Amino acid sequence: MTRSSPPRRSSSPLLFVGLAALVLFLLAPMVAMLMLGEPPVPVPESLPSNVAPPTAAPAAAPVGERTRQDGPAGTLVARAAVPVAPLPGAGLADRPTAWLQVVDRDQGTPLSGAAVRRVRTGAELTFTDERGLAAVPLGEPEQLAVVLDDYLLRMAPTSPGSSEAAPQVVRLVRDRWSLLVHCNFTPPPGRTADLVCVRFRLQGKPGPGPAAVAADPVVARAWYEHELLAGQAVCRDVPVQVGAFQEERVHRLTKGTAVRFLVPGTYTVEAATPDGLCGSAEFRVDATASPVHVPVALGQGAVLRGTVLGAGRPLAGAELRLQGGDPLDLLATSGGDGSFALGPLLPGPVTVLVRHAEHRATAAGPFAPTAAARIVLEPLPTTSLRGRVRRRPGLEPVVGAKVVWRPTGGAPAAADSQADGSFVVAAAGEVEGRLSVVAPGCIAYAELVAPGAPFADYDLWPLDRDERVGLGLTASLQGVVVDAAQRPQAGVAVRWVPAQATPPSLPTGRRVLDGGVLVLPQTATTAADGSFVLETDQFGPGRVELVAGGAARQATTAAGTVCADLRLVR
Repeated sequence: MTRSSPPRRSSSPLLFVGLAALVLFLLAPMVAMLMLGEPPVPVPESLPSNVAPPTAAPAAAPVGERTRQDGPAGTLVARAAVPVAPLPGAGLADRPTAWLQVVDRDQGTPLSGAAVRRVRTGAELTFTDERGLAAVPLGEPEQLAVVLDDYLLRMAPTSPGSSEAAPQVVRLVRDRWSLLVHCNFTPPPGRTADLVCVRFRLQGKPGPGPAAVAADPVVARAWYEHELLAGQAVCRDVPVQVGAFQEERVHRLTKGTAVRFLVPGTYTVEAATPDGLCGSAEFRVDATASPVHVPVALGQGAVLRGTVLGAGRPLAGAELRLQGGDPLDLLATSGGDGSFALGPLLPGPVTVLVRHAEHRATAAGPFAPTAAARIVLEPLPTTSLRGRVRRRPGLEPVVGAKVVWRPTGGAPAAADSQADGSFVVAAAGEVEGRLSVVAPGCIAYAELVAPGAPFADYDLWPLDRDERVGLGLTASLQGVVVDAAQRPQAGVAVRWVPAQATPPSLPTGRRVLDGGVLVLPQTATTAADGSFVLETDQFGPGRVELVAGGAARQATTAAGTVCADLRLVR
């Protein structure tokens, strides 16, 4: 699996326009989810921490972990962790609400083992069975993607309502147009290269894409979708390279794995292994000569060593990365004596990006990997961010809330709230940052705050729906949807329409990003037994109705009440 990175420039005007369209397409559902979806479950944010000096020789990293390399006392050289597949996330139902059937476009035969993923996050929902069928638990219409080896990536805009008997059909097109590149890695005697992290740099202008796809409109559409999805999270473990657009993407290659190039041209491959080997090679991808076999000799990588200083003294906890990145996403943290080690590195001078919570970020270098680097950071003005964390509606103090301030371009600072809910975060710098507050049982909160901002209260909403109703923050409407024969109807969208909507809260002058107001879904989808539950803070008379039209019931809501036994006939 690999981690993709944001686009820098497209390889063709058509791709640029398509990418812009995809960004707009993706942003709209995300905004809708914020407006309609369940409040997000708070997840504590990770914080950097110093790590004890390594004592063992470098070894391959277990899944999800980083490896260490011997260096000065207190330093850590971190290599790219195995990307963790994202969790399914919010916006899903508790049962299948839509069915897809994936078939071969030419043969019409069902395809098993195809992955169905969410385009927004890349999270995997399910796989197709031997009939090509996949059941997905969507809470609302969503853009999905279908991924299968040797086939073009396909989009699948999916809405709840299809069934196993009448599924939505997705036709995959076998990939006959990508240009295959096999990198043949040769390690030194006695060494192995079972896993190699690589990235590709386009040299000069790219060549034209395949013209044959335009002859068939279905293939042309499939190729267009393939180009768009190749830079998204759904393609994280599919080795596809889209010219200059993906120069920073890292592919994790094992022996025999081919990379599918969409654009001809001259490329440089940069390669590194988890146990310290590096290598590079230049090669040409030609539409008339595929596959291409690229020999890449690997050798022991260099290690840049040096010292980070601040105000004339050794500086601990500074984070160092290579400018422009590298295949292993290297990260070094300076030790108590300010020393660091960063590697393995390819031959040639390097520039290092250095960050520290109390100092101005800088780009230092270029350094030769064999030189002893001396990096001096400029201290930032320091101040304190003070506040108090409380829980709505009674505004009781919250103890042990994690408060994190992340300045733009700087390192984060953190603190825990005390017994009275108060906290003090040591903020440094001159630019505003994101202050996030996370506490168990509460909806996460985030706000833009500048260093030295005045004392403020940060009030959190309860996370549990039943608790919110019990505390009188919201009301609940519960019922069932049946057909004329009184049979429960699953997967039916229901909504609450108040007779007079409550106007939104007036601006407070604070730049709240998340958690300032309670965002509740306006619709609910019935479960397998036809039941539904709606939560609202829009009180008074109104009606519960089917979104698709038809049946409706009058009801009246009040804070802290449950309006039950609502029956709608579809």
